[in-house]
Amino acid sequence: MKTLLVTVAFLITSVIGAQNGIEPTFTADNGMVTATYYHENGKVSQEGTYNKEGKLHGTWNAYDTNGYKVSTGEYENGVKAGKWLFFKEDGVVEVTYENNKVANSTFKSFKGVVDSE
Repeated sequence: MKTLLVTVAFLITSVIGAQNGIEPTFTADNGMVTATYYHENGKVSQEGTYNKEGKLHGTWNAYDTNGYKVSTGEYENGVKAGKWLFFKEDGVVEVTYENNKVANSTFKSFKGVVDSE
């Protein structure tokens, strides 16, 4: 029974540790804290800033596991504000937030966009 408990405890610790991945990094400057979170493969998952009250504030970007940006937008004292962009394979979803709620949403397709190079 003791061996079973030790094994279960080890498995739980291993699973929790694996879910955490790489520890985030934080740097402070003028009352703001810049945070960078990582995927398990070492690529950046999210980055942005917190104000001195600990609320999300300023530009936040999110990335997929390959390092491609999937979203970008602004927080004001912990509340989503203004235009956010959500990048999809076939276009961009623009979402406008007012009082942390969606006020407007539009989709802009990449279809028909010609590469000028």
